[in-house]
Amino acid sequence: MDNVEITPAAIRFSAMNLLAMREHSVFELEKKLLQKFNNIELLKNSELLKNTEIVDGQEFFNCHQSITAEIAKLTNEGLQSDARFTEAFIAMRQHQGKGPLVILMELKERGIHNEVVLAFMDTSDPIWNQTAKKVFIKKFGDQASHDRKLLSKQMRFLTTRGFSSANIQYAIKNTDLCTD
Repeated sequence: MDNVEITPAAIRFSAMNLLAMREHSVFELEKKLLQKFNNIELLKNSELLKNTEIVDGQEFFNCHQSITAEIAKLTNEGLQSDARFTEAFIAMRQHQGKGPLVILMELKERGIHNEVVLAFMDTSDPIWNQTAKKVFIKKFGDQASHDRKLLSKQMRFLTTRGFSSANIQYAIKNTDLCTD
């Protein structure tokens, strides 16, 4: 960055701004902060001496170490939480009509470990059946098709939304019976 002094306070301020907008995982926060503050910046602040390295005889500030340290502080203070992020993310995606398999994949892409996900999401929970049914009805109406080609299309749609075969079977079998 041009003529920008990078300090722990500047990194923290940027991280807090991101967290004020929405919850972020550690991985997302680190990625966004690294984009904002280049990977290695010229050292201008003496309090950052512990995060320096020598490159071609010049002392440089290692931004990645400082970003990691600031995120760790925010996590210890309870201002950043992967658990809170996971809970909010699952609720948001479920509200959007996404199934558990897609949500699980998206959380992995955001650096969330399976143990954290499993604390907030049970893929065998009946709520996923109801979500699949609502998504089916919204897209195709309240009548399941008996035409194999259309039925195949409906099943593919629910599969791409991240629903398991059990969720899909439930949605199709229970659509004709009643509509929520």
